[in-house]
Amino acid sequence: MIFQETPVSQPNKSASTLIGSVQRALLILELLAQYPEGLNAKQVSQQLRFNLSTSYHLLNTLIDSGYVIKDPESLLFRLSGKIGYTVHGRSSPAQLVQHLSPHVDALQAATRETAYLSLWDGQEIVLSAIAESPLSVRVKTLIIGYSEANHAMALGKAILAYLDEASLDKYLAHHDLVAFTPTP
Repeated sequence: MIFQETPVSQPNKSASTLIGSVQRALLILELLAQYPEGLNAKQVSQQLRFNLSTSYHLLNTLIDSGYVIKDPESLLFRLSGKIGYTVHGRSSPAQLVQHLSPHVDALQAATRETAYLSLWDGQEIVLSAIAESPLSVRVKTLIIGYSEANHAMALGKAILAYLDEASLDKYLAHHDLVAFTPTP
């Protein structure tokens, strides 16, 4: 990875009504948006001229809030899918979907069936990419941004099965587990 000095605006320190830590966290989000492959904490610290421990604290807060993920293999920090989705029929989400879409396409090509990608954004499981098959029947309700009935679909069950206990409890507290068939 080539690391370049990228100009990022610093917070306006003269405004007494502004919260500096929020401004610094936003600067981290803006910086990570420029590096889809991710940055480590030292690079974030150097780019933004923050103390290294401040960078770690802010990154950990952004991870806990679901806006940033830390790749367990490379240890690089990246934006999560929580940052945003467009509403124009295709997902234009954060870098995670961009990185995974070729795999969704490859799965569709290998199976000749429609392939889906759903992501946990820290609160919801959101359908984030679809690679349609010309051979299969289209499910009209499954569109980019769909986030309902995840407890009853393979897409959602696969993610729910691997959430940590606190995240699962939070999800279940906010979602009714409606039965869609007579058999539990």
